[in-house]
Formats: sequence, structure tokens, C-alpha cells
Amino acid sequence: MNQEVTTFIECLNHPWQVNVSNQHRLMVRESIPEVEERIQYKKPHFLKNGHYAAVISPSKDAIAFMVMNADGVEFPKGFEGPAEWK
Repeated sequence: MNQEVTTFIECLNHPWQVNVSNQHRLMVRESIPEVEERIQYKKPHFLKNGHYAAVISPSKDAIAFMVMNADGVEFPKGFEGPAEWK
């Protein structure tokens, strides 16, 4: 695990944001064991084989989680958005 990402998550405004971000991080790490983590554009990014896989994007009162390059991933019915950004 990348210490910069750990520190970033630990310093979020609300305890629930820390919890949700850690859950997303764990989900990514379990789904992509060889994932690379880094802070980029002031947010935690996750890469697989040098390509963006996901990003955690906090705001004042929310946490957005985006899956990228999602071709071939099955999403629930009604899940909107182009395959490269979910």
C-alpha cells in the first residue's frame, strides 16, 4: 500500500469518509491484486498495467468513486455512463 494514499485517506474531513474510502480501497486491492496506488491530481488513483482503473474523489460532504477503463465489466441494470468512466 502506498503511504501517501493512506495519509490522504486518514486526513479526510469526516470519519465516515475515511471509512468509505478505505472500503473502496480494499475493494480495488482485492479485485486487482497487482494494482498500483498513487496520489495524482490531488486524489488517490489506482492503476492496472499503467492504465487508470479507479479514483477516489472526496469533496466537502461526499465521496465519489469512479471506475475507469471498464470495458468488459458487468454493471447492474440502470448503471449509466460510458464504459471508460463508470
